[in-house]
Amino acid sequence: MNKIFLIVIFGISSLYSANNECIVTMGYKPKQKEPYILEDNSGLYQELYTKALSDIGCKLVIQRKPKKRVINSIKKGTIDFYPGFNFSEKRAKMVYYIKNGLPKGFTAITRADIKDITSKNDIKSQKLRNITELGGTDLLKDLNLETITSSGLNVKKAILMIQKERADIFIYNKSQIDFYIKKYKPKNIKTHPNLYKKSESLYLGFSKKSKYIKEVVNKNYDKTKAIGLNNFPSVLDKNCIAYKLEISLQNLKDNGYTDKIYTKYFK
Repeated sequence: MNKIFLIVIFGISSLYSANNECIVTMGYKPKQKEPYILEDNSGLYQELYTKALSDIGCKLVIQRKPKKRVINSIKKGTIDFYPGFNFSEKRAKMVYYIKNGLPKGFTAITRADIKDITSKNDIKSQKLRNITELGGTDLLKDLNLETITSSGLNVKKAILMIQKERADIFIYNKSQIDFYIKKYKPKNIKTHPNLYKKSESLYLGFSKKSKYIKEVVNKNYDKTKAIGLNNFPSVLDKNCIAYKLEISLQNLKDNGYTDKIYTKYFK
């Protein structure tokens, strides 16, 4: 009788343990976004989030399906998070934003013969011709530079125009410029990373319907101000997995791991 009882208890215990295994699901669209995520799921996102979740005793699972379906699954909580989410009040109703530690910022590229640029004054004094996307945001508008606009502008097209001396300077997303230069090694091109010294963090969006999240009232929330990343009505309960992931990602940033893998993929 005792042996049978022990076997039953052991079986229930094993089943309970398996059912309560911490498996966190990341959703992403089928199309790859090199080097963040490739068709086989490998890339920076998989490496970063696998490490962050492993450090808190969880496993990462990646689901790929059209973005609309991913978003619907996040709304329902059947997918736990999206790896890189820009902030909007609409999205903030369905996700809690967590810093992932990856850099968000801009950098400038010019021909190699242009003097080092560490401020906007350096751009103005050299009378550089700026190139921007037609209808896009011109980050150098206040300098009243000669500006060339181009439709369908991307890093490749901007570099070609600079190489042919049709323009002198292009300012764009730092990570995309870093990756393009690492992969294609364009000739006679120079980056100016010190123009924008302050680099903010990118964010992931964690589903508010996930079983791994619990929110509590943010006592520092200011109702008189707009909802934003630094003014949010709730904060994470310190006992939930989402909070532990937030701390894990912060630790990886603080100990240099995040910067190390960024350099691996982008520089």
